Amino acid sequence: MPIKARWEFHGVYYAPIGVVGAAEIRRAQHFMFNPPESIVPKYQIIDARRLERFDLNEMEKFNISANDALLIKKYPGFKVAMITASKTIEKAFTDHIQTSQQLKTKAEMKHFKSIEAAREWIGLPYPKRIDGSGLLGNGDNMSLSLP
Repeated sequence: MPIKARWEFHGVYYAPIGVVGAAEIRRAQHFMFNPPESIVPKYQIIDARRLERFDLNEMEKFNISANDALLIKKYPGFKVAMITASKTIEKAFTDHIQTSQQLKTKAEMKHFKSIEAAREWIGLPYPKRIDGSGLLGNGDNMSLSLP
């Protein structure tokens, strides 16, 4: 299934849907490694509320963590927020954090149950809907599917 993604003022918002494999994650990482000229990424939000599961073997998990470690070295002070209520997805993210720490990454990574809590933790401006709610990602038309 796709990972929807969009650049915000200071980072990227991802919304994986269904079952996500290594190829989709590599495309998402490539998206993050190539920001628009005016953006220096400071965060990534992974809104996994519609994610069923990751379909990854152990080598793919390690390679994803290694690529993230390179990204984090490129952008000091980087933050990663994962939003999910699923214990399975939360465990996968916790495993990713542990592998990333073994690779000596310095990013702050944290799990949240709501987009509002993640946004508050990141503490940077972000695009808001016309109604001012700021709850992008619930079917809004600003999301893009990765190529």
